[in-house]
Amino acid sequence: MKKVVFFFAFTMMYCGKTTVNKPVVYGLVIHGGAGTITRKNMSSEKES
Repeated sequence: MKKVVFFFAFTMMYCGKTTVNKPVVYGLVIHGGAGTITRKNMSSEKES
């Protein structure tokens, strides 16, 4: 009988537990890439 009471009490404590969901933060990253740029096609201003 004690096991049944303990099981019932434990079950009721677990069922009453509330969970709080944290807000999900999303991010978006866009990477255009550089492609293949050779130094002979680049000006000295763009290279630095």
